Amino acid sequence: MANATTPMFCLPYVITSGDYFTIHLTDSSTGTHSVDVPLVAGTYYNNRDFTRSDNLLKHFVDQANLAETEDEDLDEGTWSVTEYASGNMKGMITLTRTAGHANDNVNNITFTQTTVIAGQDFGFTSNVVTPTSEVVGTSATWSSSYVTGRQWIPHPVYPGTFLAHHEAMPRDFIVSIDPTVTAATQLTQDYYGTKTFRRIHIMTVNAASMLDQFAGDSDFLESGQTVSDPNVTWDSFRRTWRDASGDLKTCRFHPDMDTAATYHEVLPMMPWIASPHDGMTVAFEAPYRFDFDIEALDV
Repeated sequence: MANATTPMFCLPYVITSGDYFTIHLTDSSTGTHSVDVPLVAGTYYNNRDFTRSDNLLKHFVDQANLAETEDEDLDEGTWSVTEYASGNMKGMITLTRTAGHANDNVNNITFTQTTVIAGQDFGFTSNVVTPTSEVVGTSATWSSSYVTGRQWIPHPVYPGTFLAHHEAMPRDFIVSIDPTVTAATQLTQDYYGTKTFRRIHIMTVNAASMLDQFAGDSDFLESGQTVSDPNVTWDSFRRTWRDASGDLKTCRFHPDMDTAATYHEVLPMMPWIASPHDGMTVAFEAPYRFDFDIEALDV
């Protein structure tokens, strides 16, 4: 099936119930407060759609609003999240807290279970994140420096360009068996069913979206890209996928990055999951662009 939109890959965050963040606030009339933000057990994604219940950032915002409402010492600020434009880059976010009182401000958000969700997963450079900008008693905002974690979007993203296509390829698995020694020349066939493989072909991807060595070199960056962004390259995403286990191994492939509701769940295959250079070829050298071609197993 041809697809003229830009695709997106998303790996899951599997959360158990508990406190994952602490918001530290100061109100000049009542003093300094902190509130823990718990998350509800479930599977969440950085899928760019902040209306979906399975979106990690939306869940944080919903839980932060609930935590402030339930804490009698706070003035019930209101949290929201949006994606912001950074050149041609997609996947960067801004968190906003609208103040609940004329005297309050936010000191920082602290990520407290960093082995599960760290500041980097929200696109921040630290696990203790101070506001990017703030007007006391009005609002505070936090804008990410990186794209959000466990998400890969091939850049550059130019509206209307034919960037990728994908196709499902069912294959029958048949194993031939020599049933007996006495009938060595006669073989039987045991049918093991059909598996669907998904070929994904993405054309002319920026070098700094493919390999870490280019993402760390300002000469290769896409417009709006942060140098050495740890979340931006296929190579960093591939390593996370390679090292995942259990439920974390199943990736959502979205043919259209703007339609989070449409996806195919896929598992990785050799050899490309083991090496960043398998599945990619140089398309152009000036500017440096790669073509990307892999097969994954539909589940």
